[in-house]
Amino acid sequence: MNIQAKNELTLEIVYSQQTDSIPVLSKDNSGTQKGIEYSRIDIPNPALAFPKTYLELFGSPEHLIGRYASENGKKDNTFFTLFNNNFKYVAVDSDVIDLLLTDTGDFLKLTFDSITLERKDGTKIQYPLSGMKIIPSENKAIWVIGLNDTWLIDADFKTIKRFEWTGGINTISYNDSLICFNKSRDAILSLDKNGVTKSEKTVLKYGYFENLAGYWGNQYITLEGTTLRWYDGPELKGEIGLQSAGVLNNGEAFVSYTKNKTTYLLSNSLSKKWALPENFDKQILPVVFEKENGYSAYNLSNYYEFSKNGTTAESLHVINEMQYQKGVAPYRWIIGQSHYFKIVNYNQLILSIAGPKEIILIEIKSPF
Repeated sequence: MNIQAKNELTLEIVYSQQTDSIPVLSKDNSGTQKGIEYSRIDIPNPALAFPKTYLELFGSPEHLIGRYASENGKKDNTFFTLFNNNFKYVAVDSDVIDLLLTDTGDFLKLTFDSITLERKDGTKIQYPLSGMKIIPSENKAIWVIGLNDTWLIDADFKTIKRFEWTGGINTISYNDSLICFNKSRDAILSLDKNGVTKSEKTVLKYGYFENLAGYWGNQYITLEGTTLRWYDGPELKGEIGLQSAGVLNNGEAFVSYTKNKTTYLLSNSLSKKWALPENFDKQILPVVFEKENGYSAYNLSNYYEFSKNGTTAESLHVINEMQYQKGVAPYRWIIGQSHYFKIVNYNQLILSIAGPKEIILIEIKSPF
């Protein structure tokens, strides 16, 4: 089922920063092997010509860390806590893949060839490994996830164990164990701290690209593409596509997505939808900003202005780069490209978005 009823979601702006106060990004990864390189020759897409700066989110929900990044591959080398001023780290030695701040104020830094614990007193402990992300365990131990391996480091950072594990980047933790879907999406795999693996068949068979994003036993959240789904056992409680999000003219945060040729717009006080033409074959056309008399929707080169009083879109328009630059780019909101959300619990997540003049974090609360 879609989340369609008014006020089923609660959206709150929890962080805001003006873009003119953001420093020039210090590390240019655009066009490099590890960066992101866009081409508008083969697939014309004017949106790619105007990258916005947004916040990548790292760490745990309790100690959320941000870093400025841009859609053209540029990333700043400064990491900082978002809701207090007790942590700031400037990466100078190598590319940082992941960071985690502990309850004691120490922090963990994962690079392409090692993980390092840097204590508040300046001492460091480092282990050579090739990991992709850090996952904190409930008992304060640390998992480091690799491509075909995982490493478990105890809370004191004194012992490290290596296990075989192929869950990769889609791995999450629950009850001191790692879990993920198997490749067939019909079982949950787990690995405990002693290296014991288990496979438990699920009632449902999930989508081919659907992965666990949060797990609390019988309740869990999955992510498939941009679609988040909330489950309670085998029952699908709700889903929402994170295709677009922003702020309306009245200051309310909104989310928007397209499903089954219908575009939805949701805020704390609005629940609107518009039927798209039957011949529309581009899959999505979400709202990206509000105008005085309507809502502007955009994806790739498709553009449309939904009427505030209407329920259908009669015809869509294809715009060129000049039209996009003049009529869409200065006003549109966009969701961050990578590390763009953080799940707090089954009923709460934080989403990173960027607008014409500010970077914002939205807290989305579900009723399930």
